[in-house]
Amino acid sequence: EGFPGVVNRQSPGKPWLHTTWRTTYLHTNGAFEQRLPLLGKKLRQAFADVDRREWNLIPTFDPSSLHFRTVEFHEYWPGGQLSQAQHYDSGSIITMDIMLADPNRDYKGGDLVTPE
Repeated sequence: EGFPGVVNRQSPGKPWLHTTWRTTYLHTNGAFEQRLPLLGKKLRQAFADVDRREWNLIPTFDPSSLHFRTVEFHEYWPGGQLSQAQHYDSGSIITMDIMLADPNRDYKGGDLVTPE
């Protein structure tokens, strides 16, 4: 059974049925924690390790308040993009982006752009 919460988007000028970017909201109804607990554990460990090395913010929070606010799986096709120049994630202590594709094999082009 698929994850709930899927949104298909089209690039400007593309036909309505031509999806160029899909977001699956893996956290909807607790699905991520229920279906992928080992991945959740690995991600928690990764951001705890980076936090300990770089910022040491996590110890300043009540541990019961730390959870995955949102877990999104983005799929892009030619023309797909997050085109908001000033996009940012609010309400999160840490935002983590993980590329699941091999840029030398799976696609050509593309940029990761951050507002910093």
